[in-house]
Amino acid sequence: VMAFKTQQSCPLPIAASCSMCHSVPSCEDSWIGYRGKCYYFSEAEGNWTYSKNNCSSLGASLAVIDTRQDLDFVLRYKGTTDPWIGLQRGSDHHWKWANGTKFNNP
Repeated sequence: VMAFKTQQSCPLPIAASCSMCHSVPSCEDSWIGYRGKCYYFSEAEGNWTYSKNNCSSLGASLAVIDTRQDLDFVLRYKGTTDPWIGLQRGSDHHWKWANGTKFNNP
């Protein structure tokens, strides 16, 4: 599981990555800080929905990858598994991030 929390505001692989919001510049134990976000890489495995719910239980969401630097960070720390991220295709067939922003792949 990979979770993330931003310092304002989780991807699980089939473990996930979550991210979380903080108003302080440090991350909780077991979380890794990078560019104003706190990431959590869990060994738990599950599908996308399980991963999303797991991140929510941590007060986080599946990771939203905003920049190439964020992507490089996730790829560097994810280990040998591919984590779930906060990207989902809506009923209109358009991809959106967990925070509601539209996916834009240049």
